[in-house]
Amino acid sequence: MRISKYIEEILVDKFKEFGFEYQKSPAQWLFVRSSNGYKEFIEIDKSDWIKNAIRCNLYVQSGASTNTIYLVNDKVDVWTPRFSDLESIIEEFGEIADGWHRYSDITSLKEELHKILVIVEQFGMQWFEQNPPEKFPEDDNFLNPSWKPKLERFIQAHEIDLHDANSLFVLDRLIKQGVSSEEIPSISFCFGQIIINTFGGEWDYDIIDGPFIKNIAGVPNYIRSSYIMVKEVISLKDTTIKEMFDEIVIIVKEIEKNRR
Repeated sequence: MRISKYIEEILVDKFKEFGFEYQKSPAQWLFVRSSNGYKEFIEIDKSDWIKNAIRCNLYVQSGASTNTIYLVNDKVDVWTPRFSDLESIIEEFGEIADGWHRYSDITSLKEELHKILVIVEQFGMQWFEQNPPEKFPEDDNFLNPSWKPKLERFIQAHEIDLHDANSLFVLDRLIKQGVSSEEIPSISFCFGQIIINTFGGEWDYDIIDGPFIKNIAGVPNYIRSSYIMVKEVISLKDTTIKEMFDEIVIIVKEIEKNRR
């Protein structure tokens, strides 16, 4: 059964009315819309473990990370504070607990695709409007020239060598001791600059993610946000900046190995 044929027949033109362009992919069916500096996605994928089942996800993505991803069905209650949205879908279509739309033949496949279309129209567009990613706080943009004196004072005060990965231990020690919100951008800059000085790369800026590093090890689509990684280290408390750096080391070694 050629699912693509019926997705293209039922969904492509309708989703295009909302500004979503169809992008063919071997792994899933993807619809993409650009909005205010970030991208919004409608993704349909086929289950690898449930026979004849498809699922629809909505998510928002910016330069260096995926900000939000929710199933259309069983996570619809998080779209708005009103749980009535979920109740409306259950009343209309019946409860689909795991988010998968099951079908047995062409007729039932078309029926499920029409259900997805109605759910996206009635609730998905509203979800995109109500759940835009927050823009990066401009005050934390350490690439701004106004940050240069602060960064220089921070580097000097903690004797950080931006060309020596051992300085990552200093950053980890500072985080362990407890850092203020004003110190997070300085730590993020130092971490990012050590990445650039070690592997190559360059700074760029995204209105959602803020400063990030692109072209790591000369690979255009290999990007990392040192700011996001530092925030993760602070919030998770079970990892370190050095461990995240070591993960990059492993990836870069693989990249160099494949170049030979």
